Amino acid sequence: MARAPTFRMLALGLLCATPQAFVACGGDDGSGVIDPSSTDSGSASDAAHDASTGDGTLGDAGPMNVEVHLVFVHGVEQSKRYADAENDVVDLEAAVMADLTSREPAYEAAHHVKLSATSVHFNLYTDLKGALLSPGLDDGTGEEVATRWRMQLKTKLDAAFPNGEKNIVIVGHSTGARVGFEVAADVGGSAGTPGSATWGYKDRIAGVVSAHGMLDSLASYKTSLGVVSFESACSVLYPKGWCAYASNITAWPAAEWVAKERASLVLTSSRDDCVALGFSLFGEESDSALPLRAQGHPSAVGLALTKKNFEVAHGKRYGDFCHADIADPKADRHAAAVAAAKEQISKWLFESAPRVVNVNAAEQFVTADLDAKASSTPFLLTKTCPASSKAAGLETVARCTHPNKDVHEIASSNISGTPNKTCGGSATWTNVHDFAATGALWLKSYSDQGGLLSTLH
Repeated sequence: MARAPTFRMLALGLLCATPQAFVACGGDDGSGVIDPSSTDSGSASDAAHDASTGDGTLGDAGPMNVEVHLVFVHGVEQSKRYADAENDVVDLEAAVMADLTSREPAYEAAHHVKLSATSVHFNLYTDLKGALLSPGLDDGTGEEVATRWRMQLKTKLDAAFPNGEKNIVIVGHSTGARVGFEVAADVGGSAGTPGSATWGYKDRIAGVVSAHGMLDSLASYKTSLGVVSFESACSVLYPKGWCAYASNITAWPAAEWVAKERASLVLTSSRDDCVALGFSLFGEESDSALPLRAQGHPSAVGLALTKKNFEVAHGKRYGDFCHADIADPKADRHAAAVAAAKEQISKWLFESAPRVVNVNAAEQFVTADLDAKASSTPFLLTKTCPASSKAAGLETVARCTHPNKDVHEIASSNISGTPNKTCGGSATWTNVHDFAATGALWLKSYSDQGGLLSTLH
């Protein structure tokens, strides 16, 4: 498969084809975007580039060629949509690639590189000839369905990239995000353990982007149907095998492996008035199809508290959208969802792909009983930035629990975070009430070495 020297769209017929409290090292401009110039001169990507080339150029050798291959993967579909499931992601693909093309000349000039990018979208419900699979993608036991999704992604990747191409970025919606993480981390079976299979892409996938990703197993999330479990409710609309995969197998270990060892962008969202099902399936904040909390994981950039239960949710909220908005061209908010996701993906590729430094959940959480009008002792985090990275600030959220068990979010004005330049820092929070209360604080420290493209070779 020949590669064009600049950005282009691949057409393979056989494949159908706002944080509550954000404290930057040098100050937050209110947008949640860190200005590297507020701490040290030069960006992390500039520093990494200069370190590798001496003066930021390649001299007589000319610009270095940087390849990236974007792969867009759909989520679960009902049977009437199996044959054209790939259409769920084509609008996002077109928007992202158009934006990449517009950014290309300035990026090449600034970084003295030649970018070469391709994109492709897959239909995992079909074989390489376009015929529907038999047995179907979602038929069988939960483990059989999980294995089939993973095998189908591998099969389509093998056909699209037969020459060992690297720097592959999976952009997945819903189940497409889950399987992207699983294949990248070599997950097999039902335990979700990285390294338990060999799909052949562990060293070839550079990163995974998740949009409304089904990352956590859903059995532990209460539905809005009382005693009816998710798996039982799901089976009314979808094959039992896929419902078992969704209910009982988690992608958290895979997603956390990718976040630590490669790169990831986890885009989450929720909305109260989604009508795809006629009701919200879950009894907590959701996008109608997935709880907000199930769309992220502790190693993902981003923190929030859910509206109803004030539980922590991980991932970067990219807007107020329903699950189908980004995939369904007929949805009223489709264009807005695609534009918002495109903006986040482009920033991640070109400008900033931050990572969580304190990746373990135990390092992110502290709780304490506070007297009236009292502040907590500092929550201290001692960390060292990864090689070639710079500190990119702290992000915090906190909640207050009253003696009568009422719970509310602690205002960002009552949280004080102090980052340092080694990717550590401290944070405190204040009980503003006239009575004692229990406070809980979540804190993430971020590092950054520029956009994902600056890390590719």
